[in-house]
Amino acid sequence: MTYENRVTHATDMAGYLNNTQLMLVDDMDPLERNNPMWCTYGPAPNSGYLLSMTGKVIVSQKWLDVSAMENAINELIAGTR
Repeated sequence: MTYENRVTHATDMAGYLNNTQLMLVDDMDPLERNNPMWCTYGPAPNSGYLLSMTGKVIVSQKWLDVSAMENAINELIAGTR
C-alpha cells in the first residue's frame, strides 16, 4: 500500500461517514515503509464489528481478523449464523 492509497481510502471512508469522524492518515517512509505516528504513539486498536440490520452486534473482534470476519459475513448472508 502506498501513501496515496491510504489517502484515497480515508477520503472514501470520510465521504461514506459524511465527514463525522476524525481521520488521520499516517505518513510512510518509502524506503523503510514505517508509520511514524504508529511508531511514536504506539499501536491503537484495530477492532472490527459485524452488525445485523437491526444493529445487534453479531461479531466483535478486539483486533480485526479479516478472514474470520469474511467468513462471518458469508455465514450471515447464507443464513447459517
